[in-house]
Amino acid sequence: MLHDHNALRAYSTSKSFIASEELVKRIGEAWPQAPTELGDKLEADQFYFVNDMEGVFEASGFLNRNLINAMPGALTSMNPALAAAQINTQVEFDRTYRTLVKEDAYHGKKLLFISGINIDISPTMEMQFPLTKFVPWAAYIRDDKGTEIVLEQQELFDQLKKQSIENPYKIDLTSAIHEMEAQKEIKLKVK
Repeated sequence: MLHDHNALRAYSTSKSFIASEELVKRIGEAWPQAPTELGDKLEADQFYFVNDMEGVFEASGFLNRNLINAMPGALTSMNPALAAAQINTQVEFDRTYRTLVKEDAYHGKKLLFISGINIDISPTMEMQFPLTKFVPWAAYIRDDKGTEIVLEQQELFDQLKKQSIENPYKIDLTSAIHEMEAQKEIKLKVK
């Protein structure tokens, strides 16, 4: 395990450490002769993270708790940020699902809970805003008779594809904004 106080040098976006004998042996002849990123030479079973999060209840604390044990696998995956998002989404879906099933306030009600990952796509020079794509992860459905079902990602995707692309409730946001702008201003007084 490496601690920050074992770092040889801290850079703006990284730190240098002396490699353990085990790591040098494991990498063998492929060992680089100059300082370099470990990249695909680092395996998830070679390290772990420790974080004292007891008593932390902010959003970052929940995120840390969701990811702490899975971080080595996420960091050594092809897409670390996506792997971390998937792990967090899975943990949060499970936590929310269990709350919905147990909580008396939700009994006897129709429920549809869909979980997924929002992926922001950087805009091109011609675009004003980035694109956001929603990738569904799982869904929990309860009908008015109390029948419950959990749809895994492929099942959810298949069900969503069956839905009509027509929305009879859609509104034109530009027209709605212009309509709001045309209304007489309502002034609120604060004492």
